[in-house]
Amino acid sequence: MKDERIKIGVVGVDSGLLVIHDPCYIKHDGEQNELNDYDKLLKKKAESGNGDLNKADEYAQLYFDMGHEGLGVVFDSGIGDGVYDVYATIGEIDGWGKRVKKVEIILDNHLLILKGED
Repeated sequence: MKDERIKIGVVGVDSGLLVIHDPCYIKHDGEQNELNDYDKLLKKKAESGNGDLNKADEYAQLYFDMGHEGLGVVFDSGIGDGVYDVYATIGEIDGWGKRVKKVEIILDNHLLILKGED
């Protein structure tokens, strides 16, 4: 089977940032880790700019409570706020069958969300 690239949806952005992570790490027990607190995500990203979000890298690695990487990544969403197309590459993986092999978010071609005046 040849790999197939299909549009699987869109992602809306109002903060100029996106996060990729496993949703099982969103805590529901009241503890606040980087994924549960927007301000902590901003602070984490700003660390590379010596606390200045405007001077920060375009991305940041998120770390588990024990200190190792892999919790997720936070990154700038291309042009900023808007709606971005999400594509998946689907193909056969030996021993697993048909699976999602790659996900892409197209960040340089978006639909700007226009908000009406109250």
